[in-house]
Amino acid sequence: MRLAWNGKGVKYPKVDYKRIIKAMRKQLFSVVIEKDKHGYAATCPSIQGCYSQGSTYEQVVANIKDAIKLCLADMSASGKKILVRNQSLLSLTAIEVAA
Repeated sequence: MRLAWNGKGVKYPKVDYKRIIKAMRKQLFSVVIEKDKHGYAATCPSIQGCYSQGSTYEQVVANIKDAIKLCLADMSASGKKILVRNQSLLSLTAIEVAA
């Protein structure tokens, strides 16, 4: 932590506003969550290879958020250009088909 002098003999933490603004920046990602006999599986179609799983719905949501963060951090750290496909989930419905 960096300290700054306020001129009155008191040191206080210097605020890194650029870091705070960067941390506040958020992106919206579409996520597909499926339930099977083993629990839940999630994938983020916007980021190739980004997927996770969990035994409960809440757990898989938390896990896919972490997976997205890790995928983005890995791409950034390895110098890869972060190409996130702009994809929005427009509709989800069940369709009955005679087999």
